[in-house]
Amino acid sequence: MTGAAAGIGDQLLPITSDAWRNVPTIVLLPAGAAELAGRALAAGAIDAMVAPVHLPELVARVVARLRGVRDGFRAASSNNGQAQLFSVFHEVALAARPEEMLQILVRSIAKSLGVAHCACIFTVDHRRGRLVAVAERSEVRNLEIDLAEYPEVRHAAATERTAFIPDGMQHPLFAGSLVLPGLAPFQPASAVAVPITFQGKGLGFLVIRTAMPAPSLTTDDLVFVETLVAATSRLLEHEDRRANLYRRQASAGVIDPLTGCGGLDALDRRVREEIQRSNRYGRRFTLMLLDIDGLRFVNQRAGVGAGDQVLSELGSLLQRELRAPDFVARYGGDEFAIIMPETDTEAAGEGLVRIRQAIAGHPFGEGLTGSLTVSAGWVTYPNPGVLAPEDLFARAEVAVQETKRQAAGVAA
Repeated sequence: MTGAAAGIGDQLLPITSDAWRNVPTIVLLPAGAAELAGRALAAGAIDAMVAPVHLPELVARVVARLRGVRDGFRAASSNNGQAQLFSVFHEVALAARPEEMLQILVRSIAKSLGVAHCACIFTVDHRRGRLVAVAERSEVRNLEIDLAEYPEVRHAAATERTAFIPDGMQHPLFAGSLVLPGLAPFQPASAVAVPITFQGKGLGFLVIRTAMPAPSLTTDDLVFVETLVAATSRLLEHEDRRANLYRRQASAGVIDPLTGCGGLDALDRRVREEIQRSNRYGRRFTLMLLDIDGLRFVNQRAGVGAGDQVLSELGSLLQRELRAPDFVARYGGDEFAIIMPETDTEAAGEGLVRIRQAIAGHPFGEGLTGSLTVSAGWVTYPNPGVLAPEDLFARAEVAVQETKRQAAGVAA
């Protein structure tokens, strides 16, 4: 090694120190020092070039090295993301109840992404929603809110797809600070609202917001959240199917022997479960009561046996005419109760028309065909005046009596 080469070799010593250990270094060597290229690489340089050095080649080598470093970071980030996905999904899947699934989901996403606000919102209509889980305030459950405070939700609901706002400071959706329940007003730095579907229908949205100085949400964050929301939706559907199967099995052994419909115990259990399901998923259902008009006179004229035969045939007819998700039970001597999931007041009225048409066309026997009618009343849940199953039945009974009074007034 010449004296000049030895001097250059001494200049390589700094990159062997701990201070330079993680610093990417490209060594440029003078002409005639090719033997030092190997020493430079051994000392920790990522590349070495001997003069004459052409600038385009130097730039190309720098870009290639940076691309390798970037790809390495991406691979590490991807592996870390997959591990986070598995960890969160595993925790959600172990939840005992659907409500816990959603609470764990928002809490875990907030922790993983370090966001300022993460919540699950079930939409009631285009203006109102219910906060069912909030990462920052675990005590918040079923809190009705004005969706004006969540413009990203309203935007996602209108477009029926994810709303992603990477820069909330400049986006027109966030023209001013927003006041959220129990939280100080803040201007979102970024936000996303991911739709939550349930059995093919929109259930609500998972909302995430960041606040300065935390970094804004990225497309990788969005994929992470969408993947978890989709997986959680499948878990909720599976849990609901399992609950329905259990419900059918439990009800099968609690039937009214005369009509073949559910008994009072089965009816009480089913109503309570539907109320819980409505509160949990934001779905609605209708309870309808049917009173068989004139059955007492059938018993007086043709005997109790004839009346029992009418009730038996009515039970079979109702079970045949109703939809698969509906449930019918014998409510009293000449009354039936029908639970209609996913049914509002208007749809319940349409269902009653079909039932009356089926009864009018059924051959009940001599002197009865075409003469039997029913009085009906129903109430849809959620309902601001219904706090317990007893309230639901009381309102439906009042509706039946009102129907009878109206019929009597018309007849008079």
